[in-house]
Formats: sequence, structure tokens, C-alpha cells
Amino acid sequence: MKTFLASFLFLISSIILYSQEDTLRISLVEALDKGLSNALEIKAHDLKITEGELNLLKFNESLKPNFYLDGILPNLSRAIESRPLPDGRDAFVNRSTMYNSIGISADYELPGNFGKLTAVSSIQRLDILRTQTLPYSRNYFFTPFKLGYQYSPFQFDETKWERERINILSEKLTLEKSHVREQIISEIIEKYCSTFELQQELEILLEAAENNDRLTQIQSRLYDLGAIGKIEILRLELEKKILTENIEELKSSLTINMIALNEFIQIQAFDNRAIQLMKPNIDLPSDMNTIEVKDAFANNTYFNYKNYALQKDLEAEINRIDQTKDISLSISASGGANNTNTDIDQLLIGMQDQENLGISFSIPLNGYKERKINLEIAKEQYVQQEIIFAQERQDVEMDLESLVTTFNNLKTRLNYVEDRLKQSEEIYLLSQREYLAGAVTLTDLNDARSQMINDSSNQVSLNLDLIITYFKIRSICLFDFVSNTMLVQ
Repeated sequence: MKTFLASFLFLISSIILYSQEDTLRISLVEALDKGLSNALEIKAHDLKITEGELNLLKFNESLKPNFYLDGILPNLSRAIESRPLPDGRDAFVNRSTMYNSIGISADYELPGNFGKLTAVSSIQRLDILRTQTLPYSRNYFFTPFKLGYQYSPFQFDETKWERERINILSEKLTLEKSHVREQIISEIIEKYCSTFELQQELEILLEAAENNDRLTQIQSRLYDLGAIGKIEILRLELEKKILTENIEELKSSLTINMIALNEFIQIQAFDNRAIQLMKPNIDLPSDMNTIEVKDAFANNTYFNYKNYALQKDLEAEINRIDQTKDISLSISASGGANNTNTDIDQLLIGMQDQENLGISFSIPLNGYKERKINLEIAKEQYVQQEIIFAQERQDVEMDLESLVTTFNNLKTRLNYVEDRLKQSEEIYLLSQREYLAGAVTLTDLNDARSQMINDSSNQVSLNLDLIITYFKIRSICLFDFVSNTMLVQ
């Protein structure tokens, strides 16, 4: 509940500021909306998520059979060829040819690293052009179909891993967007609250300066009547100079903070209009429990999935080294039909079978130790990542414990400060009356005012620190402790 003086000062400052047509009033909710809508980090993550979806579509397309239309239209060749004669000499003849070919082919990578299927159908035409030594001739070569199969065992299934990698990356980017969003919210709130705190301090000092001016006028009249000495007027004038200096310093700091805040909220009319920040109105938990917060962090999907993605990368490297053997074996087989004829109409008559089978292998005589060492290195890296993740989790949990302690301490301190503020406001009001009556000195009045300003500033500062601390906890856990909901989109 607002105290009387704080309410009075806020009302007066609001009336003065809001009456200006060139003042733009911004609430924390509006600042968050503008900041999030203008955040380049979120826009960049949206593009990355779209890119991941496109990569998945591209990968799925790559798993489908590939079809090709192949052709050579034409290939002209002219050469001087050597031909042996019966008497052992060589005769050189001019040979010119034209080669044309057209066909269709297809290939398909079988899932599970089980090899590759191929299919071909083609027709070729070879024309030997007439020269001085050779007559014109023409031949057709026709392969209506040819099926092939290639298989290389002892290989890591890159296709399976690539699918899993793309899905992991897509899920990680989606979760990371929620993390980035909460980080931006926390940063905007911190900048907003620090700027609002300066704004409130400035309003308090401006009100103190007005009170000082009123006292100076009253004391000047008393001095003219000879009721007080010159020293009281000089003290009030000195106090005014101190207040003016502090006000100018606060104005400068407030301008700098407002510029920093505007980098997030990006108000186009910032240079033309003054900005008045409204008091943050945020629901906060009554208190926070360390165990509850740590449980929420333990269920932080983004933090856990980030480590899961790194572990899957390392697991894939271990499997790649383990499954890709030094021994290589390649099996290829093909079968089909073909025919050759000078007349294209006769190509389907007298088809000839065509079969091919090939097996090749390679067994290295050394290198086994190097492969074993590489496998051990990959396993060590996996264990190191588990240790790094455990240490990172422990560090974050310690930070959360510190933040929870800070939050609860701020709550306790705020209760004390609010009680003290009520007393300091009452003391200041009484000091003003007694000073005018000559019962207390100006020093007593300044001490009472300083105490009231200090307590009022502390109340504002503690309230804002509570908001900042809570949203730091919230951004780490990705959990809203007010509504008890997870913040992962």
C-alpha cells in the first residue's frame, strides 16, 4: 500500500507530466510488447527455425529415388588411326565418327545403409562417316533395361544420423527461442526498472526543491521582519544549490538510461516527445522456495535438450569410428539385355543377356592401433561433456540459490523500509511545522527530509529489485512461478 507522501508525490508528478501534450506514457507491458516485437534475436531464431524445417524437407526429398535423362547430342570425332597390314607395316587411315546417345536412369539409396539400386535404359547410335579410305556405316546399340546393385558393408549409416541430427537441431532451435525470449524480457525489465527508479528519484528531488523554495520565501519574510538571522537564508540557498546539482546529475543519468531502454522498445518519436514510464505493475510470488526453484530448473527442457544435442553428436562420432571398419568390402552386381544392329527396326530381335558381378576388398596391414586410439578419444570426449554438463548444472543451481535468497531478503527488507517510511514521513511533516514555529533548526529539518527521501528511494529500489530478481529466476528456469506454468513454447 502506498504511503501518503509517496502517493502525493506520484500524483503531483503525474499531473504535471501527463498534462504535457508532448509526453508519451509507457507501461512495462507496452515496453515488453515493443521490445519483443522488435527483438532481432527472436527474428533471427524464427529464420533459423524456418531454415531447419526446409533442411528437413530437403533431406526427405534426398531419400527419394533419383531419375535422370541422359544424352549426348552429338559427339563428333576425327582421328588418324594406325592399322597393321599383312606384311607387317602400318597404314594410317582417316576415321571420322558421330556418336549420339539418349537414355533414362534411376538410382535409390536403400534405407539402413543396405546399398544402392540402379536402373538404366538407353539407345546409342554410332555413325562412321565416309572418307577416302572408309565407307559410310551406321550401328545402333540398345539396352532396354539394366539393373544394378552396389553394397559396401562396414560403414556408418550417415543417412540415419543426418535425419536424427536435423530433427535434434530443429527441436533445439525451437526451445532456444523460448530461452532467448525470456532473456530479452529479463533485460528489458532490468533496464525499465533502473530507468523508472531514476525517474522516481528525480520526482522526489524536484518536490524537495519546491519545498525548499517555499521555505526560502517564508524565511525571507521572517528575515525582513528581523525574526531570524541571515544564516538561515544562506543555509536554504546552499541547500537549493545542492538539490539543483543533484537534479541535473539525475537528469543526465535518466537520459542515458532512457536511450538504452529505447534501443529495445524503439519508439520512433523518442527525440520529439518526453517519455514518462509508468509504475511497474507485476504480480510476484509471496515467497520463493529453493527446492521448488531447483525442481523447476531440473525440468528446464531447453537446458536439458542443449546437453542432449551435444551428447548425440558425440555418440554419432563414437559410432562412426566404431562401425567404419578398416576392412572394406564392395559388392556390385548388374544384369540386363542389349543388342547391336545396323537397322533400328531389328534391335528388339535377338536380344543378348548381360550380367556382371564384382567383389572387391581391402584389408590394411596396419592402422588398427590408430583407429582404437581415435575411438578412445571420442569416448573420453563424451565423458568430458557429461562432467561439463554436471558442473554447469551445479553452477546454475548455486546461482539460483543465491537469487532465491536475495529475493526473500528483499521481501523482508521491504517490509521494514515501508514501516520506517511511514515514520520518516510523519517526522518530516512535523519538522516542517516546528521549523516554521522556530522549535527546530534547519539542520534538523534537512535531516528529516534526507531520511524521508532515503526511505522513499529505498522502497522504490527494493520493489524494483524484487521484480528484476524474480525475472532472472524465471528466465533461468523457464518457469512462471505465479501461474505455475512452463514457458517453453
